[in-house]
Amino acid sequence: MIGPKKKYQLFISSTYIDLQKAREEVTKVILNMYHIPIGMEMFSADNAEQWETIQETIGSSDYYILIIGHRYGSMTKEGISYTEKEFDYALKTGIPIYAFIRNRDAATSPDERDNEAKKIAKLKTFIKKVESGRMVQYWSDQSDLGQKVSVAMNLAFTHRPRTGWVRENSMTQELQNEYNKSGVIHLCTDARSLQEMYDKYFQQDELTEIDIIHCWGATWNEHNRDNIRRISKKAVKIRVILLNYKSLYIKPLAKNINLKPIDCVANIKRSLDSWYKLISELKREPENKIKIELYFSEDMPTRSIYRFGDYIVSADRNFMRRKTIDLNSIVCKKNQDGFYNNLKFEIEEFVKNSEKITDFSLLQ
Repeated sequence: MIGPKKKYQLFISSTYIDLQKAREEVTKVILNMYHIPIGMEMFSADNAEQWETIQETIGSSDYYILIIGHRYGSMTKEGISYTEKEFDYALKTGIPIYAFIRNRDAATSPDERDNEAKKIAKLKTFIKKVESGRMVQYWSDQSDLGQKVSVAMNLAFTHRPRTGWVRENSMTQELQNEYNKSGVIHLCTDARSLQEMYDKYFQQDELTEIDIIHCWGATWNEHNRDNIRRISKKAVKIRVILLNYKSLYIKPLAKNINLKPIDCVANIKRSLDSWYKLISELKREPENKIKIELYFSEDMPTRSIYRFGDYIVSADRNFMRRKTIDLNSIVCKKNQDGFYNNLKFEIEEFVKNSEKITDFSLLQ
């Protein structure tokens, strides 16, 4: 059978005339992934019946994709655009929202931008609302948008799986087969159990590689420095990818976790300083064989990923009230077709697109 056995329905929301090509690109991307795109162009003219249909369609969709350009769009009788009205309803339903905002300095034609001061102001306010409380991605042209939607949704299908659609007559066996192939060996929802996993995987006799991806990982660093010291006599290569403190994602991240951008930058620098000190300490140990490489990523990690050889822990972070309060994590083991391969590919993409840190003068 071609394509995934579970099909997801993705609702595409945007203004239409100015973003028609962008919508076509996103629709093509979704269809190429063998999933189901649906959006407002499927519906008739504006009326109460159409809005009811849109509500039902959003409610039955698995993911909500919001595309924002440089036009606010037609207004409803409530004084907001139809796109913002759809977004507000999606928020109420709890459907996962993935927002893609066009770069504000992107080259556009005159008909792709608002020229009314009122609508320009409303669009600016709407963008701030969208950026508050979630990670967004910024795109330059249709090709860039398509690539970012493809990556984001493939990660969503892996890390935030939804109900989806499965043929009823084959659902039970197919789901069981998919689970068996997934390589998932453990599900974890609390910090203590997760730390026990880390302790266990550090102790593997054949461990030679560790990969660590997180924004700054202050808690993880604090709890696992001793684990790293304990394996210092082994020839283990550790790659650590941190969010670059100069990244464009610092401001939206700060909004999401109710911190000032300067505090996020300080957290990243403290984490970098902690790694630098550990590297310096290990270098002074004559029997040390560990090699630690540090990288800065311009991209925002959607979750924390830790690879210990043939095992990967993918930890979802709920950054409410300025701290991690929930951990929804999967542990998977290397196999032929499972999550491990997807996560390993994600790790390598982060490393490939990150800058290796060699200058620590910024710590001074």
